[in-house]
Amino acid sequence: MKKILMLFLLGISSFFLWTCSKDSDSDERENAKLFVEVNAYEVKVGEKVYFTVTANNIAIKDAKLYMREQQISNPYQFKEEGVYNVFARKSGYDQSENVTIRVVSDNIQAIDLTVDKSSIYVGETVTFSAKAGNDILSNVTIKDQNGSQVEGVKWTANQSGKFKFVATKDGYKMSRTVGVEVKERPKGEPNTIYINNKVYKIDANRTLLYAETIKGADDVDLVKLNKTTTSEGEVITFATYFIDVVSEDFAVEGNTVVSGAIARIWKVIIQEENPEVAIYPGENEMLEIDLQGLIVSSDHQETMNTNDIKKFSVLLRDFIDHNGFVSLNVINTFAGVIYDGRVQSMMSYDVTESRANLSLEFKDNRKTVQFSKDYFKTLTFPKEYKKLESRKLLSK
Repeated sequence: MKKILMLFLLGISSFFLWTCSKDSDSDERENAKLFVEVNAYEVKVGEKVYFTVTANNIAIKDAKLYMREQQISNPYQFKEEGVYNVFARKSGYDQSENVTIRVVSDNIQAIDLTVDKSSIYVGETVTFSAKAGNDILSNVTIKDQNGSQVEGVKWTANQSGKFKFVATKDGYKMSRTVGVEVKERPKGEPNTIYINNKVYKIDANRTLLYAETIKGADDVDLVKLNKTTTSEGEVITFATYFIDVVSEDFAVEGNTVVSGAIARIWKVIIQEENPEVAIYPGENEMLEIDLQGLIVSSDHQETMNTNDIKKFSVLLRDFIDHNGFVSLNVINTFAGVIYDGRVQSMMSYDVTESRANLSLEFKDNRKTVQFSKDYFKTLTFPKEYKKLESRKLLSK
């Protein structure tokens, strides 16, 4: 009797478990959503479209297809031009999203979409052009493979990868896909200059720190003192210094870079009101304000802004030091210089005849400094480097 009872209980348990399993399968199936794929999103009048319905990446063969709430066959032949939305239904599944199919006449022109560059770096921009035959098309809609629309005809890459684009316009066939490959820019490495996607190794023996100077009596070079007035009426006296870092293959002819690259970065140092000696870089960082800079190669020039200067520190034993030390980290998306090493100072850079209009604006505790645009119009390279005799040589 006990054996019969045990068999009965096992049978009841098995039936209960089988029922729960079926309910669980049903619940899982009811939560699955249908997805419709097609062999073509644009076809000509009279062509057939083949549909595939899946749920959780599993083919659902007996799902029904609908267009405008009318069931259609699979495959389906479109007989008129237009834009059609098709979706799938099946009992126990969530209805699919619409898949859009564009049906065009066989005698209309297709859009010819082209792009000016098929390979770019992050941060660069491509320009699209659209034509139909010999006619240039305007107001076309350009989208990428994710359906994101391009604003106008220019697209700027903000990440690396391979991107595909198509163009549409009423009255024309959709264009073929055009591709753009976006690559990461070369990363800055220690003791290198990089610009225009090229990396240059720095020549430490040619790293020089300059003071801007003017000619004094007996043709003596004097550190130039500048004065400016803040919006609060305070008169500020300052001297201007800059560093030149060049690549091992750097060469110029006149004022033109013919090989390699150079990075020139400026800073000003607040001076005493009537100083007898110059305060030079590295003496008091509270008096130093990093400005802007330039990185120039034979085929490119990039202006570096104040915010691009992450670090520009100098350590000198005296005003003139053949083996000073500089730490430089200036980077933006397109160019940069990273250098930790020796620097020679103090070199004279004569600005006596310079017509550059140097204007400074101090804001927010003297943190913001602006050069006038004229200051950066010309980047000149002195033919001879002349060392200053003493930091006592100041213009008054």
